Amino acid sequence: MADRRTESSATRRELNRNVRMAVKRFDLSGTDEETWDFLCECGLDDCQEWVTLQVTEYESLQRMAEPILAPGHTVTEGEKARKLRVG
Repeated sequence: MADRRTESSATRRELNRNVRMAVKRFDLSGTDEETWDFLCECGLDDCQEWVTLQVTEYESLQRMAEPILAPGHTVTEGEKARKLRVG
């Protein structure tokens, strides 16, 4: 179960990166203060929460290797361990 959640979280992170790359590539963002919706990266299969962030907030979380989480959502211990191994 933990492996599925970690895989789901990784898939959502990749989708969020692709959203950000598309925004940059096609110059869709008027300013860095513009907000975009990103998927919650908690990894629960049934999570369908979106998180609205400014582009700069998203990039800051990515630099710190922090997941995008909806209010009240958390990552698993397995995901935390994966981040330590990768980071």
